[in-house]
Amino acid sequence: MSDEHIDPIDYTMDALNDVSRRRADQHLAGCEQCQAEVAEWREVTAGLGSSVEPVDPPPALRQAVLAEAARSAQERAPASTSAHRTPSASGRTRHPGRWLSAAAAAVVLIGGGITVATKPWQHEPTPVSSVERVEHAPDAQHATAPARDGSLVMVTSEKQGKAVATLRGVPNAAAGKVYQAWIITGSGPVSAGFLAPGKATLLQGSITGAKAAAVTVEPSGGSKQPTSKPIAQVSMT
Repeated sequence: MSDEHIDPIDYTMDALNDVSRRRADQHLAGCEQCQAEVAEWREVTAGLGSSVEPVDPPPALRQAVLAEAARSAQERAPASTSAHRTPSASGRTRHPGRWLSAAAAAVVLIGGGITVATKPWQHEPTPVSSVERVEHAPDAQHATAPARDGSLVMVTSEKQGKAVATLRGVPNAAAGKVYQAWIITGSGPVSAGFLAPGKATLLQGSITGAKAAAVTVEPSGGSKQPTSKPIAQVSMT
C-alpha cells in the first residue's frame, strides 16, 4: 500500500484517470483515514444533488459554458506552479481548481424567485436579471404585434406571473412623450411602466389573469389611464 494518501475530493468527483483510479482503489482498500474522508465527501455531494428541484437550463447556457471553458483553458498556470496547490490539514496537496471543474460545468439554481448561475471559474455567484429569468423560463411564451414602423415583442411566463416587452424598430418617442405599457385586466388597463425602443423591459405588476398588454404614447411622466389609442397590443389569452 502506498504511504501517500489519496485526494478524497478528486476520488469522489471522478476526476482521476484510469491509472490513478486503480492506485487510489488499492490504497483505499487498506486506509481507514481515506475511507472516512471519501465517505464524508460522498455524503456532501449527495446532499447537493438533492437540495434543489431539477430545472431545464436555458438554451444558451451550454454554448456560454463551452465558450468560457475554451477561453479559460489558456489562462491556467503550468502544472508545476505551486500557487494552485493548497495543503490540507493532514499535509496533503489539494487541487481546488481540478475538482471544481470536475464537479460541474455550470449549475443553475431557481427557487423562491431568485436565480443564480454558479460557474467553477468564479468565486461568487453571478446574479441573473429579472428579464433573463422570464426570457429563459421553461414556460416562456413569445408573441409579436406590429407597432408603428417596427414591432412589439412580448415574452411571458405564466408560472412567474411576469412579462418582458421590447419595442423593436420603433422610433424614439417625440419630445415630451413616452411609450407607456399597460396590462389589460377585466377591470381595465393598469400601468406597467415605460418602454425605451430596443430595450427589453420587465413590465411592472403581475400578468396573472390579464387579457392583453398594450403600448400607448403618453405625455412625459406617464398617465394614470391611456390618453391615446394603442400603437401595439398583444393578447395574453
